[in-house]
Amino acid sequence: MFSNNTSVQLNVTNVTVEFDWEPYFYASSPYGELQLVYLGASLLLAVGGNTAVLLTVLLTEDLRTPGNVLICALAATDILQAVTKIPLAMYFLVIREALVCDAFQVAVSAIYMFFGTFSVCIIAPISLDRYWFICSPLRYPDIMTKTRTALLTGGFALLTFITVLPPLIEGGRDSFFPTYFVCRYEGPARLIRQSLMNTCFAITLATMFFCYYRIWREVRRQHAIVQHLQPAPLADRTQGTSKTGGQTQDTTADQPGDESDPADLGERWACPRHAHVNLGFQAEAEPSKPPAQDDPQRNAVSQPSGQPVPAAQEPSRPLLSPEFQKRLRTAGTIMMVVVVFWATWIPYSVTIFRMGIVGVEEVAPTDAVWQRLSLLVSMVSTYSNPIIYAYRNRELRLAFLRLCRHR
Repeated sequence: MFSNNTSVQLNVTNVTVEFDWEPYFYASSPYGELQLVYLGASLLLAVGGNTAVLLTVLLTEDLRTPGNVLICALAATDILQAVTKIPLAMYFLVIREALVCDAFQVAVSAIYMFFGTFSVCIIAPISLDRYWFICSPLRYPDIMTKTRTALLTGGFALLTFITVLPPLIEGGRDSFFPTYFVCRYEGPARLIRQSLMNTCFAITLATMFFCYYRIWREVRRQHAIVQHLQPAPLADRTQGTSKTGGQTQDTTADQPGDESDPADLGERWACPRHAHVNLGFQAEAEPSKPPAQDDPQRNAVSQPSGQPVPAAQEPSRPLLSPEFQKRLRTAGTIMMVVVVFWATWIPYSVTIFRMGIVGVEEVAPTDAVWQRLSLLVSMVSTYSNPIIYAYRNRELRLAFLRLCRHR
């Protein structure tokens, strides 16, 4: 345990008070060592994983799509976010003393805040890209051009810069805040910056919910189309059964106006999708044989002994087109990235919002542990994305392995 002598002068309603830093350090054993190990592993995973994503996309021509370019922007942001935050945090946990907020520390804190906010804002262009990729596949190459991708990225970067800028313009006094490892600005422009950050979060959330709601509707529409085109079961279309007094009778073929005559079914809709090729071969070999009689087992009905109807008569599962399934899988990957991102950033955002409402955070010392934990949890977003890509994106994984083999 370190000394209790470290103190700072806080100006609360023009009254100078002595404040004890110890409850905010959490640097004593074993907490300090655990945080050092966790932060060190986070730094290695964030830099190594995101660098692998960047190199794989940049060196593989087939992967240089607008969506992957936006993913690279997020990966670069995660690297810079980890580099500007984690070394400072580890240095603080080693020396166990409050850092002086000189020009260098203030600049590092401002850079970290910029990249942290930008990592939130870039989710909006990524969601828009997936929305156009799924819902407008034919127009997607004309919508997401290189110029528009650059404009989307640059526009949200400019919005982030404006959000971080007010305290830098106003000038004032900064104090080191140990639970967040950051130099915290104490002037009135802090409220302006907080309001702008909340606006960025709201814009990103609204865009994300809109895009994925439309993607969900498009998926349902595609399923409805497939189910509408799906053929009826073979037994329902060719032969009907009814039991009377323990005997099974054929009723379908004798009903007037029935449309299930084998000659009207055609080869395509008289069997499951996986049997199309075989059925065509049989029809070519035996042209005089009706398609409905090609396979006696397929057309067998329930016998009086109670034998079940063959499984081949059950309707086949509706299948989406392979191209749509591929687009849907990429959207699912991005959705997983977004969910993990917000799950790790919401605790941090809630504590920041509470600090803005309560005022000076030192009036609520019980919040200190939650502030430190929320920051450590937010670090998960810096290294989770490459893990998700490696698990979900087979093309990216294989391209990275090819690069490793060819060095």
